[in-house]
Amino acid sequence: MNTIRVVLMIVDPVLLEKFHNVLDQQDDIEIVGETASGEAGLQMAQELKPDLILVDFELAYPSRFDLVRQLNQNASQVKVLVLQSRKDQPSLRGLLLSGTVGAIEKEESPERILSAVRQTATNQLSFHFKSVTDNLAFRSNLPGVDLSPHELAVLRLVVEGKTDQNVGFLLGMSEQTVTKYKYAIYCKLMLQNGL
Repeated sequence: MNTIRVVLMIVDPVLLEKFHNVLDQQDDIEIVGETASGEAGLQMAQELKPDLILVDFELAYPSRFDLVRQLNQNASQVKVLVLQSRKDQPSLRGLLLSGTVGAIEKEESPERILSAVRQTATNQLSFHFKSVTDNLAFRSNLPGVDLSPHELAVLRLVVEGKTDQNVGFLLGMSEQTVTKYKYAIYCKLMLQNGL
């Protein structure tokens, strides 16, 4: 079993403790660093070479998207999972363009947090924001959006919160195929509707 090496970049000490406790109990996840600073997080990404960085979007840096871009430029192997509160959610377009692989609400359950960490670490697009999934579902019904029957089936299950593994099982396809469909869906909806 491969261990997912994680750096936590979280401002709020209570939130840091929550994520630390959830992740630290897992055999397949190792926390290799913690910081509340964007600059320190960039340094940790280069020195520690984690598989995944959980980035709190409340971190002060020139901008939150700049921080993600810098992480991707300076440590290209690292996957970024963004943590955001329900009340202040970034656009899917901004997240994708910055190189984010996953996003989750800070208020999510431990099970959803672990699912998002594991999906993001394996480079599966993993966006667990209710507003994002609601927006995707709405946009898929707009005129001019041409999703294939397979894409629609994948989208319906993603909006329900299913993991790539669950979607693959339910639709009889591999996780890699599900990821390709998800990426195609996000691109179509983003490009056609300015998401």
